[in-house]
Amino acid sequence: MRASEHTVQGHIKRPDHAVPRKYVEPILFLADQLAGMDRITPLPPTRMVDVLAEATGLHDIRRQRWYRELNDDKACEMIDLETVKKGALVVLTLVMKSDTTRGETAKAYFSKIRNLLGADPITVPSDIGEHKQLALRYLKS
Repeated sequence: MRASEHTVQGHIKRPDHAVPRKYVEPILFLADQLAGMDRITPLPPTRMVDVLAEATGLHDIRRQRWYRELNDDKACEMIDLETVKKGALVVLTLVMKSDTTRGETAKAYFSKIRNLLGADPITVPSDIGEHKQLALRYLKS
C-alpha cells in the first residue's frame, strides 16, 4: 500500500491519505529521539511529539513495548516507502522547530536519519501551524 501525494503551494507535497499505521510508530520513535537533542530550555509544556502521538491515538508512547524495542537503525529499516520517508522527515523537521533549539546535535541527528532513510531533501511550510497540519496528514487517518 502506498500513500500518493499531490503538490500544493510550490514544492510542498501533501499526501492524499495517511501512511499505513505500521509506519506511524517508527516515525514517532525517531521524532522523540530527535526531541531529546538540543532541547529548548525550559521544555515546552506540551511537546510536539506528544501532540502528534495523541492525535494518532498512540498514548504514552515511551511506555509502549514497540517503543522500547526500537532503535534508530530498526526504525529506519521499517520506513521503506518513499512517501513514508517524506512523512518522517516532515515530522522530524516539525519537532526540530518545536522541541529543540535546532543546535548542532539535533541537526546532526536529523542528517543521520535522513541518510539512513536514503531520503531526498524536502520542503515544508514555514508556518508552524501549517507544518503541523501537514505532519498530521501523513500520520492520522
